[in-house]
Amino acid sequence: MMTQPNWAAGPSQIRVAKTKQGRKKRGSSQEREPQSPCIRHDRNVNTGLRLQPGPKNFLAVRLPEKIVTERLLLSWPTEVDADEMFARYASDPEVTRYVRFLTHHSVEDTRAFIEEVNALRPAGTDFVWLVRERSTGILLGAIGVHAMPRAAVEIGYCYARDAWGRGIATEAACAVVEIVFGDEKIRRIFATCAPENAASARVLEKAGLAYECTLRRHVVLGNLDGEPHDAMRYGLVRNPLRKKKPSGGRCSRRVKHK
Repeated sequence: MMTQPNWAAGPSQIRVAKTKQGRKKRGSSQEREPQSPCIRHDRNVNTGLRLQPGPKNFLAVRLPEKIVTERLLLSWPTEVDADEMFARYASDPEVTRYVRFLTHHSVEDTRAFIEEVNALRPAGTDFVWLVRERSTGILLGAIGVHAMPRAAVEIGYCYARDAWGRGIATEAACAVVEIVFGDEKIRRIFATCAPENAASARVLEKAGLAYECTLRRHVVLGNLDGEPHDAMRYGLVRNPLRKKKPSGGRCSRRVKHK
């Protein structure tokens, strides 16, 4: 069970700037590519465009170190979790098939990931929680959020095989959605998943996110073939006319945080 988390891929926010070669002269008869807010090609594939660091208008958020639900305990990772993370899900090719980070080949890869996310957290743009079963303490997977421009937050997750089909991903996603929307400055939560990853799409729907569009050739999945793939985008938007937080489809309200 997995979606495509930016938080696991390292710095991922980029904006595309046209080079001189990529600019179109006025009056040119060259046809423009049809533009759609929902279905588009990933221009990063074209060599006529270059990538620059993303805009600085990211909204920093403050999220809790621990989140407690009926069955789960979510907490920030530490170095002592590296061996367990590596063994439980980060090194499993089936688990990491659709995520953006490469399958970890050694526990050193996992330690480097923990170091990176912990270094990014103080800026208020990246948060990762390990998801554990409260009754046993067993590590089930991880879930994270990444702040985006325009008061938006992207959510992503990755779970061990024995956590699939038990409602674990849905329960954790519901909790994180509720906690994130506790910040009234956040206007939108979204996530992407591979079209063939139906289980992940169902998790997002149960967490209250609705299908928005298909992004053509949007993401490179290095654990598949390293080629750009389509991604389905799901989103949940705060209604500016209502004061209360958006509610997810099957989300429980029994969420505590520290």
